[in-house]
Amino acid sequence: MKKNRFNIVLLLAFFLVSPSFSKDKVSATVGVTPVSVSEDNTVSFGGTYGLFDVLLSNDYASIGGKLYYRIGSSDSLDSLSQKLEVKKAYIKVRPFGKDTLEVALGKLYSYYLPGSYFPLSEIYTGSSRWGKTGLGFSLSSFGIRGGLALPLLESYKSFSSEFGIHGGLSYDIKNALPSIPLTVGGTIFYDYAEEKTVWAGTLALYWTPSFDGIISKLSCFLGFSFNSEPLVSSSVYKNISNYKKIGNAHFASVNLYSAIGDFLVYLEGEGGVSLEEPYIPLYTGLQVHIPLISHIALRPRFFYYAGLDYKNSSLSRSSFELYPRLWFSFESLSLSVSAGADFLFRETDKNVYDLSWNIPIYVQYSF
Repeated sequence: MKKNRFNIVLLLAFFLVSPSFSKDKVSATVGVTPVSVSEDNTVSFGGTYGLFDVLLSNDYASIGGKLYYRIGSSDSLDSLSQKLEVKKAYIKVRPFGKDTLEVALGKLYSYYLPGSYFPLSEIYTGSSRWGKTGLGFSLSSFGIRGGLALPLLESYKSFSSEFGIHGGLSYDIKNALPSIPLTVGGTIFYDYAEEKTVWAGTLALYWTPSFDGIISKLSCFLGFSFNSEPLVSSSVYKNISNYKKIGNAHFASVNLYSAIGDFLVYLEGEGGVSLEEPYIPLYTGLQVHIPLISHIALRPRFFYYAGLDYKNSSLSRSSFELYPRLWFSFESLSLSVSAGADFLFRETDKNVYDLSWNIPIYVQYSF
């Protein structure tokens, strides 16, 4: 309840001061999954949602908010569930009118290492996001960017029983050597809870070369995270049945984006070793954007998730996801539409895969 009060206060402040901002980024997304088929072939309504995302900014401040409303999946109208959530609410203040010093407060204000965001799974890899929710500040000058964050809003326990401090630092080498488009960086996390101390962090490289030819764009992120949560052990992604056994891990991450002619390729993945059980967490996501005719493109996606037990292979589990879809884009109208079918092959026992699928459709409008 306290978190909801705080988020509502930030949103009210957002609407009160919004007329004074000159740079804005606003989008509304409406999605529906009219058909969802579970592993036991039960057909149901897959739910619908609305997402309102706003970022207003000027030289001295930025305010962001994201409001989410969802009607959950159901096989009967009587059991439809509703959910209203403030997904994001924050303010960032730049007292000198530049990025030299910035102070952030709120939910999901997000300070992170360059290139560490996985766009297909919509998550930051490992401990690469060092400022998330609470209070934080960043300093930026001469290609160096870094700062500290206190995750004050993660819980409302006293500092005597729970405390955390996170830091990040990166350096853009091309600031001194323009011919080397490389950013190096790292994070360090210190968390204390219930008389247990945890250290975690990430070391990363982000390469963004320029080309004149068939490959017109390229960016590559490489990171190593220690004592961090890999994607396949996150409770947000329950795509493998043994995800709870993996826990934190040491793992490497890669994020690659390339424009090859008119084709756009996105590749992301992680692999490592669990610190709690004899498991190897693996994840791969691939998407190709294939233009067909004006305003219409194919955007097939493929995902692989696995928790492999290297001592007892019978306990290993994996999943495959195939998501072919059509992408309609109308830049003059600031409108895009996605329509496709999402198939998940989930291993429930050794070499036994169950199939579930749904038909997600969403419309996004930016203004």
